Amino acid sequence: MATTPMSYDSLKILLQYLEPNKRFGLEDTSDGASLTPGDVLVQEYRPEFNGTPEIILRSMQEEVERYESNSQMLVNPRAQKYRLELLSLQCRRDNVDPPFERFMQLTIEDVVTEQKQIHRLVHNKKHSEAMKYLGEYLFGGRRTTIRVKNFCMSQDTCTLRLPVGINFHMDCLDFFATIRLAFDNMTPIIHESSFPLKRLKMVAWNERDVTHPRVREAELVLFRYSLNLDTFLAIPNLIVEYIASPALFTLDYLNEVIENWVRTRKVIGTDFTINFKRKPHFFDELEDVSNRFNGRMTGERTVIIPITGASELYCDLSRGVQWTLKMMVKALE
Repeated sequence: MATTPMSYDSLKILLQYLEPNKRFGLEDTSDGASLTPGDVLVQEYRPEFNGTPEIILRSMQEEVERYESNSQMLVNPRAQKYRLELLSLQCRRDNVDPPFERFMQLTIEDVVTEQKQIHRLVHNKKHSEAMKYLGEYLFGGRRTTIRVKNFCMSQDTCTLRLPVGINFHMDCLDFFATIRLAFDNMTPIIHESSFPLKRLKMVAWNERDVTHPRVREAELVLFRYSLNLDTFLAIPNLIVEYIASPALFTLDYLNEVIENWVRTRKVIGTDFTINFKRKPHFFDELEDVSNRFNGRMTGERTVIIPITGASELYCDLSRGVQWTLKMMVKALE
């Protein structure tokens, strides 16, 4: 793993001969309220600590003391983060240089081997200014669309620091932000040829999120968290994956979904994969589900339910690394 600062020549070679299946990591989680031309606000900046400088310092000091009072929490990465942030704020308050160097970090990861290269560059700018510098350095002067396989933003990403006029063709988009804010603000940097997205991973809070035009047209949609019933039933996509909570996705929830799909004659080709981290509560009640909808059991955990004279709903519960419920609408054989 390389940890030496990246020179101009190294960076030039990197951009000219970068191999496929590489992933860049560019994090920007501070100075979120500061926007310059070319920047994209992905989600509203919410500082972890609010108030006057004195209140922020006191709050952070309390957090550090809380971690230091518990020996098991001392190894928590957040404890070290708070210590460094507290020291930085104290130095800023006292108008002295901090006893450490600031680094800007570029992470390059091979998505196949998961091997990482980390390049760090010393800087003395605000974090937002440093990230803007790196964005300009990497992408400035590009006249053509940049092709990206997977454009991924972490949960903490608030702002993308980019040059003016840059745009990306992306196959897959992965983010946590509010769907409408993200798509509306990202329109200038997403080339129209990206749509429909091959894969969209997102968080949905309501029916408006799952019926957004860019969500509706995506070939595969992955939802990170459990969906309430109305939101689930509003999903228009054919191929969907998501992680469900057994506490929410109950037997009643499953019955409501099946009843809706039968009544609305869900189209052939619908393929939902619902993953559970724990065994779902309806594990022993699939036969009751079958009887309720005049279906039939094939095997221990597979229910087949008629929808129309030409289609059937297959509900198959299996256990691998996690519990998975497959709900597929198939043509009668």
